[in-house]
Amino acid sequence: MDKTILLPEIGEGIEGGTVISIVASQSQKVTEGDTLFELETDKAVIPFPSPHSGLVQKYFIQEGDEIKIGAKVALIQADSDAAETTATEKATETTAASPKNKSHQDFSSFADLQGSKAEPTQKPTQASGTITQASGAISPQTRKLARELGVDILSVQGSGRASRVSMGDLKNHIKLSLLQGNPPKAQALSPLPDFSVFGETVSEKASNIRMTIARKMLAAWTSIPHIHHNFHVDIRKILEWKKLHDASFKEKGSTLSPSPFLIKALAHCLLEFPSFNASLDMANKKILYKKYFNVGVAVDTPRGLVVPVIFAVDSLNIFQIGKELRALASKARDIKLMPKDMQGSCITLSNLGGIAGEHFTPIINSPEVAILGAARTLQRPVLQDGIVKEIPFLPLTLGYDHRIIDGAMAARFIKRFSQLIQHPQLLLMGESMLD
Repeated sequence: MDKTILLPEIGEGIEGGTVISIVASQSQKVTEGDTLFELETDKAVIPFPSPHSGLVQKYFIQEGDEIKIGAKVALIQADSDAAETTATEKATETTAASPKNKSHQDFSSFADLQGSKAEPTQKPTQASGTITQASGAISPQTRKLARELGVDILSVQGSGRASRVSMGDLKNHIKLSLLQGNPPKAQALSPLPDFSVFGETVSEKASNIRMTIARKMLAAWTSIPHIHHNFHVDIRKILEWKKLHDASFKEKGSTLSPSPFLIKALAHCLLEFPSFNASLDMANKKILYKKYFNVGVAVDTPRGLVVPVIFAVDSLNIFQIGKELRALASKARDIKLMPKDMQGSCITLSNLGGIAGEHFTPIINSPEVAILGAARTLQRPVLQDGIVKEIPFLPLTLGYDHRIIDGAMAARFIKRFSQLIQHPQLLLMGESMLD
């Protein structure tokens, strides 16, 4: 039986994307779960798995197409003995009877792959003519209004389940901005000057990921009062351990670079300094404190900067953190990260030590309230017991949101963080023994 495949819901707040490659060719036999094509969204490049086993009869898409949830993507002649044929036919019939609900077909395997919180059979709710896609999603109408009013939807605090942003949240955000004398302004869309008069130029389309980075960074830089505090940390002990055990760690899929220690120390400091593990709700005049300790790690990829997340860092040891870090970095470089891999971070580490530079001022990854930037290790002369020694110091920059974190608190955070890095054995004990 021929089955028309529609693009289902593919993750929290994602409305669609760009087809960047057709993997399974037309007339090719596929099994359930095989990748049909790859879709670049504003968060990641996602492989689209076939929901059925069968023969690919036809594609309704081609590389470069922009498609949205509910769009027809392929026609598959499904195997007659597929176990779930009957259930899928019923789901398709239900979808055909309600055109607005096309995105709610039974694509459970794809939903599981993306970590979607919505059940495959979950029905959308309707209010004021708006179809709510899923828990944590944002309706197209709300996004459209935000674009028209020049409001970055990522800067709006949601009040719904899983922090879903509603039309009411958007309006409250705009009202608050007006009361504070900061009305939203649409970004200037005036064309660039004609640079070709000065010489040859080449133009290429910006990817969805690059444009998302641009919007989010602009929103964070213009809406958060950043303070940056530079400091250096003695990492002799970490480098000694690295020299002794790094080869063994790598053989077992981990790494003993400074990054796992930085990540572990960040999680420990989040526990001691709750204001760093919070988000500020300006619209409702509240501070949301998180009781979990996830750390995002900025990773450079051919398609741009992404921030995968290491979850429950407080429960992981240094070896486990290093192993997670290597796995996520590999997935990021191979463009295999899923949306669920980049959600839920409490604080971000941006480590440029492998490239160059002494200090830089990282931008806070909103709605987080702090970020740590690490640069390249420097050898600095230090006088000890009358002898000048070259000591390896790691240059660090703590960026924090001055609306919720004061300078004195940030200084105490830095002091504690530095103690843990200079005495990394304390991180291995679970609870620090330092006063």
